[in-house]
Amino acid sequence: MSGDREALKLLSVQNGVDGVSKRADNIHDEIATASSKITQVVATAKKAMAGVSMNDVMSMTPRECLIPLKRVMDALNAVKGVHPFIGPVPDCESDHDFWAVAVTAFEVLLTLEMKRRENDKRVSGILLKQADMMMALLQLDNIRDEDTKNEKGETVAGRLQTLIAEIRKDVEACGNVIDTYYKQKFLAKFLRANSWEDKFIGFASTFDKRKEDIKFALEIHVTIKLDTVADQVTNIDVKMDMLIQLFKDQTPREKHSPQKLSDSVVEVLLAQLDEASGGKPSTSLLVSVRTPLETLVDDNRAYFNVKMEAQMRQIDNAIQKSTRTIIRAIGDGPWKRVQDPNIRQVWKDMNAHSSVKARYFVLALHDHYLDQYENMNTFAGMHLDRDIAPPSPTLSHAETEAPNADGDTAFLQDSPAEADKWCLQYLSIQNISPLAEAIDDDVSGFIKIAEVNNFSNDKPEGFSMLRWVTFWAAGSAVEASMYHLRIEQLMEKLLDIVVMPENRSPYADYKFWLMWIRWLLRSRSHTTTEHPELIDLIRRHMTLQEKSITDSLEPAKWEIDGTDTVSTLLGPGRIEKYLYPTLYLVLRYHYQVFSLGSRHVLDNRELEAAYRTLWSILDACSNRTTTLAAAFDQRRGVHDFKRFAGGLFNNWNTKNPFKQFSEHFESNASFTLPDGQYAMEDRVEDLPELSAEKLHYCILDTANQLDISEDQRAYIDLRRKQIVLGFSGKSLDDVETSKMAELERIHETDRLVCQEIAWREFTGGGYHSFFCNGCGMAPILGTHYQCIGCFIDVGKTDFDLCQNCVTCLPEKTSTDCSYHPSTHPMNRFPYASDSFLRGRLREKAVEIVKELEKTSNTAFTCKGPCGRADAHGVHLRCIHCEDFILCADCISAHEADEFNGHGPLHFFTRFSGEPLIFKPKKEEVSDKVRMANMEAVLGEVKEQLAKQASLIQSLSDALNRAVGDNGIIIKE
Repeated sequence: MSGDREALKLLSVQNGVDGVSKRADNIHDEIATASSKITQVVATAKKAMAGVSMNDVMSMTPRECLIPLKRVMDALNAVKGVHPFIGPVPDCESDHDFWAVAVTAFEVLLTLEMKRRENDKRVSGILLKQADMMMALLQLDNIRDEDTKNEKGETVAGRLQTLIAEIRKDVEACGNVIDTYYKQKFLAKFLRANSWEDKFIGFASTFDKRKEDIKFALEIHVTIKLDTVADQVTNIDVKMDMLIQLFKDQTPREKHSPQKLSDSVVEVLLAQLDEASGGKPSTSLLVSVRTPLETLVDDNRAYFNVKMEAQMRQIDNAIQKSTRTIIRAIGDGPWKRVQDPNIRQVWKDMNAHSSVKARYFVLALHDHYLDQYENMNTFAGMHLDRDIAPPSPTLSHAETEAPNADGDTAFLQDSPAEADKWCLQYLSIQNISPLAEAIDDDVSGFIKIAEVNNFSNDKPEGFSMLRWVTFWAAGSAVEASMYHLRIEQLMEKLLDIVVMPENRSPYADYKFWLMWIRWLLRSRSHTTTEHPELIDLIRRHMTLQEKSITDSLEPAKWEIDGTDTVSTLLGPGRIEKYLYPTLYLVLRYHYQVFSLGSRHVLDNRELEAAYRTLWSILDACSNRTTTLAAAFDQRRGVHDFKRFAGGLFNNWNTKNPFKQFSEHFESNASFTLPDGQYAMEDRVEDLPELSAEKLHYCILDTANQLDISEDQRAYIDLRRKQIVLGFSGKSLDDVETSKMAELERIHETDRLVCQEIAWREFTGGGYHSFFCNGCGMAPILGTHYQCIGCFIDVGKTDFDLCQNCVTCLPEKTSTDCSYHPSTHPMNRFPYASDSFLRGRLREKAVEIVKELEKTSNTAFTCKGPCGRADAHGVHLRCIHCEDFILCADCISAHEADEFNGHGPLHFFTRFSGEPLIFKPKKEEVSDKVRMANMEAVLGEVKEQLAKQASLIQSLSDALNRAVGDNGIIIKE
């Protein structure tokens, strides 16, 4: 045994020496090659920028404008990789580090712009100016002795250190302005075009100045001549007049809009928009137009910094991965590029090249681990000298792609843990699809080396590769089902929340996207397990992933402001990897926000941020669905698409709001599992109350924002009247219009608060976007009623009445009301409602009505101040509380009272006090009974036909006998 160990050691040492010599030769060759490549990349960047002319830019699409910028970034990265100035020294603090910060900031900004689905040419223009400035830094490639000093004793690094720090600040500030600009609605951008133009042109001037500063700093170096620097930099100069022309040029949409507007015209336009939108355009639009530009930019800075840091982490991670990769020698097998030692050995044993079929790979992986467990006892007695691995003393395991190519060192790998042996049962042919989906990012059916390396890099800390593979083979589907159940519970809670009247319009928009999430998730099949080890593995992964997502989204206050931000904050790759935990955590935060909104008036921008987050996630799902559908259609077929990710994208592929925006769900049934499946106990925990400090915006309390003066009270009253008249197509009279103009003297800040108070007072009286089937009022002002009886009798979901018509319909109604008797119960809505709220409350009211239909006793006890017992007549029952009833006299003054759990925003169903009588329903017949009935009818028909055939035959026989004597035969 000792002889074997000595032989192994000598063999490994010899291989190690040969490997070092071979790799040194390769590195020498690569250095020479890299130098020529850098020169070529820099020349390409200079050529790309030198070819930029005004005519070219004006004719380019925004995406095409980014191509020269990419060339510049490639050149900066090439120089940064080898230059002691631009590239920071690894693992140490150095004076050279400051060079990288400006380059990295520009790279982050360009990466964010490249991620956007739609680009703005004006933004591309300002980035072009940044690239022009950054090109000056490429002249550093001519510097080889950074310690050379000028006559004042200054080095290049010393003179540029402060300048580079300022450039980084300028680049990041410009990035924040660009990010803020993209967030504005088209109307806000158009109305403030002059301000945005001044802002961007100001940055262009700053970058011009920084470029001159770089040129001046480089002129002190003895190896760079003044004329050379000036010529090289000036030849690629992006002229300022080009940018100015770029900002003056209008988009097709702007050309059809009015020309430059004065502030007074802007106010008139907003007032007209107020009327057109029902008196209240979106809060974000009003803020975008009326808030100073500097304030908008400052407010966005914290969120933009979160995006910058997230994108910078992704770039740093990519750099770290690339620095661990050693270029393999010519003649080495492709397996040497595989990072994980176990997968590397599988790749080598399969003699695979750059890719391998998923089916063969999974089976080979199973055999590999099975062999390892079988061989554990064989090597248990061999105490190998670990000093012989790795073979080269200069290369650690983290730095090399593979062990020595010439020797088979698979036995030197750490043996798999005995505690992981249970995982082998899941590495079977039955689990090929989910595991292949986890690795095969492009759904080609082949697994590539780059894909297995990405799969290895995603492995959580503390997971063995065998457990990581097992999770995706069998655990990911169970995890998705567990999260689905959690999300369904959260959505039930969210839909039960009733926010304050001022917030109900954006909350309705939020619920629109919430229902689409239901549509998406309910497409996937449900998977469960009873294996305790697998359940423990799943819960551990859930804990780690939730922490990672929380660390990414909590600094952004759980807002995702666009589709491109999904991958920026949560990481690149397939969205199905993190879709379920992200939705669960986001909805959990939204539940806390809206719970706060059930007691306080929130800034509507808080709710707009919430539904914008859902929109961004769903839009990312839409993009993924489009990509998958195209890939499967070309390569594998629609049936494979339907099975992908357990069928997650099936519903979305058939119908989604990005295809048919008019599609909507008035309500969705509660989620139930099919027969034979069970729900793992995974209850949504009780969530603590959210503190106001964790909101994006503040809680609004307009009543305490100012002491209302006489002028302000008059302005509020006129403003409220203007809103009411606007719904009927009328306007203030001349006297009132003149008075309103006089009251414009109120300070703008106070005037905005007065407008908010006027809107709040108006919505307190009720405004509903439905018309009265009785008198025809459209929209209904005041309390609005929706008939439950008509839904039960004839399936009509939109029979609505105003406060006057609910007690007595007019003789001539605006629509046919013959199917609506006065005994029908009706849901009462004192505040603005939306289709989701109506549908959900209708379902609950139907359940209450069907229970009451079983009894003829109509007596009730009023829980209001009158306290009448055994009362009869009109009464209203709370939909949310059991047996909370108010009489008609107490409802108006006391429906908002809190009483034994009854909330101030609860809704009621109105009952006439007469027995409930509905049209009899036909008994529903099952398909089996229906088929049996049809078969019985068919049997009877056959029997009748047989009898008729027998009768015809008898008549024919009798006729033949009657005429047979005459020799005449009647043929049948």
